[in-house]
Amino acid sequence: ERPPLKVIAGFTGAAVVAALAAVLFGRGALYLPVLAILIVWLCRHPVVLLVAYLSIGVFKGATLLLELPVDPTLALTVLLLAVCAVRVVTGRAFKVPMLLAVPFIVIGVLLVLSLTWTPVLGYGAEKALKFWTLTLLAMAAPFCVVDNERDLRELFAWLLIAAVVGAVVTLRFGEVSGV
Repeated sequence: ERPPLKVIAGFTGAAVVAALAAVLFGRGALYLPVLAILIVWLCRHPVVLLVAYLSIGVFKGATLLLELPVDPTLALTVLLLAVCAVRVVTGRAFKVPMLLAVPFIVIGVLLVLSLTWTPVLGYGAEKALKFWTLTLLAMAAPFCVVDNERDLRELFAWLLIAAVVGAVVTLRFGEVSGV
C-alpha cells in the first residue's frame, strides 16, 4: 500500500527545507529544530522565559552562549515582549502598581536628566537606554506572566534553580565564563 500523496509531499518539503537550511546555515542547521522546540516551549512556559531573561546576564560569558549567532539577551527580550504583548492584548496581564511605577519613572527621568552633565555621554546614554528598555521589561513582565499563586511559586522555584546553577558553576570554575 502506497502512502498518501500528502505524506509524500510533506516529507519531500521537509527534505527540501532541510537541504536549504544546510546550505544557508551549514552545521548550525542541525540545531534549528531544537531551537524551534525551545522557542515554543519557552512561550508556553512564560515563567521560565522570564527567569531566563532575568538570569541570562550571569551566564552570558559561557562558551556555549558566546557561540550563538544571536545575542541571547536580545532573543529572550523579543520572546518575552511577544508573550507580554499577547497577554496584554488578551487581557491576561495585571496593571503595574503605582507604588512601583512612580519610583521607576522618577528614577528613569532623573537618569535621563543626569545625561546633561555626564563626562562620558555615550556611556551614560547607553545605561539610560538599558534602564528604559531591559529594566523596564524586567519590572513589568512579572505582571504579564504571573497569573496566580502557583505561577508565583514557580517563578521563585526557577529563580532559585538559576541561582544555584550560577553559584555551583562559579564555585567549580571560578566564573561562569569558565564553562
